[in-house]
Amino acid sequence: MHPRSTLLVLVAAALPAALALLVVGIAASRELDAATLDMLERVARAGAGLLAETGGLDDPVLRRRLVDRLADGYGVRVTLLDPEGRAVVDSDADPATVGPRPAPVSASARTPSGWTLRVTLRTDEEEPISGRLDGPLTLGLLFAALTALGMALLSRRVLGRPLTQLVTRIEALAQRQRPRHRVHSAVAELRALSDAVDTLAEEVRRGVTRAREERDRIDAVLASMTEGVVVVDTDARVRLVNQAFRRITGAPAEVEGRPLLEVVRSERLDRAARETLEGATGTVTELTLQKRPPRTVVATVAPLVGAEGEMHGAVLVLRDVTERRRVLAMREDFVANVSHELKTPIAAVRGYAETLLDGALDDEETAREFVQTICDHAQRMQALVEDLLDLAALDAGAVEPKPSEVSVQEAVQMAFDQVQAAAKRRGVPLLRTLPRDLPPLYVDPAWIVQVLSNLLDNAIKYSEPGAPVRVEAEADHETVELRVVDQGPGVPEAARERIFERFYRVDPGRSRAMGGTGLGLSIVRHLVEQSGGSVHLVCPPEGGSIFSVRLPRAKPPIAA
Repeated sequence: MHPRSTLLVLVAAALPAALALLVVGIAASRELDAATLDMLERVARAGAGLLAETGGLDDPVLRRRLVDRLADGYGVRVTLLDPEGRAVVDSDADPATVGPRPAPVSASARTPSGWTLRVTLRTDEEEPISGRLDGPLTLGLLFAALTALGMALLSRRVLGRPLTQLVTRIEALAQRQRPRHRVHSAVAELRALSDAVDTLAEEVRRGVTRAREERDRIDAVLASMTEGVVVVDTDARVRLVNQAFRRITGAPAEVEGRPLLEVVRSERLDRAARETLEGATGTVTELTLQKRPPRTVVATVAPLVGAEGEMHGAVLVLRDVTERRRVLAMREDFVANVSHELKTPIAAVRGYAETLLDGALDDEETAREFVQTICDHAQRMQALVEDLLDLAALDAGAVEPKPSEVSVQEAVQMAFDQVQAAAKRRGVPLLRTLPRDLPPLYVDPAWIVQVLSNLLDNAIKYSEPGAPVRVEAEADHETVELRVVDQGPGVPEAARERIFERFYRVDPGRSRAMGGTGLGLSIVRHLVEQSGGSVHLVCPPEGGSIFSVRLPRAKPPIAA
């Protein structure tokens, strides 16, 4: 038990007893003083009457005898004073030495003739009766102090150790530690208190466990969400965010307590949150976050309302629709491009067919020319449809590559065979520079031939007659790089990032005139990436284009 606690117990036990004893002593002393004074007054009156009745005032011997009898009979000091106030007789002293002033405790009575009889406690008893109680009172106070000390020591013995154990137990529970010992005490109330503390601690522990599990579940849900979630209070200050919110908005690490407008620089989002906090039922808004690149976000804002309708804040769910908007835009562009690509040849075929039906069939030369044109447009539409089907299959994952070892020389030769007729018509020579020790590729044979033929066909279309198109190759430890090099006009820098997009053409009019579908390079990129490779364009300063394809090489066989 702490010394201060022991002192408090001592004071608590001694103070009431000491105060009670002090009050009783004061009251008793006052009563004794009053009784003494009353006794002295009665003696004085009786003595004065006796002197007057017996005529002792005129006889000195009789005066002396009566004074001594009164003094001895009542154990007091008796003094007789004449009418002038001079002491004539004193039972205890020479009258000449007695002064006119009375003692502290005294009583006087006057006779009809003016004599005064003064009765006083004797010299050794002039202290008031209350003063005689100081000793017993002091002893009583000392006894009370000793009793209180004993009670304090007993309390310390009986209560000190159990209370110390109880405090230690509570401190251990507060630090989420399991106490080692139980509280042992002969006091039933302390045992009950210890059991109540244990029960409360167990309930708190269960509550904390449930709260932690609930928090972990909420954190897991928020962390797994692809939508950004932010909770704000009634002042539109951020209280909670998930990781997706940081990713979508680019918010800093420390956001709690900061205004929403400061975390996300969007007045529209801040206005939607404040309108909801002011009593709106919720809102949905679309906004653009100025990031690099910008992000399009749909924000759903809902109020956080308590059980009694009080407003606690608002929750905002941000869904990044940038990719969806991009896909929709690509789909719209795709439909528009396909429609445009089909519209021209269909119109041409219909026009030539109507012309033939109107009588051009009779002119054999004209009819032959028109039929050839119709055939060319039909081939163009067929190529477009085939390319579209290939892209659709690649996008849907309906076509899986079947990789195997492929000789680079054989793949290049097969691609040359497919584009040889077009190269002859354009007057473009096809060349190759391939090392003899070039390792084989590990790709789908049909895919690599299609990649090379599409690149060669594209190079032939944009090369001037007589300007060669060359295929080069080199290998490293992991891959083989194939390059299709032409001496055409090249690709402007602004168009290089989009050159592999569907239907994108640097010069749309020239591409359509050459019969291109605008899908060849997009197919090349899909085939190469799904084969585990990469493709990119390089345009040298001196002109021309270099399409570089890097694909995995076949691993050498493991020696037995």
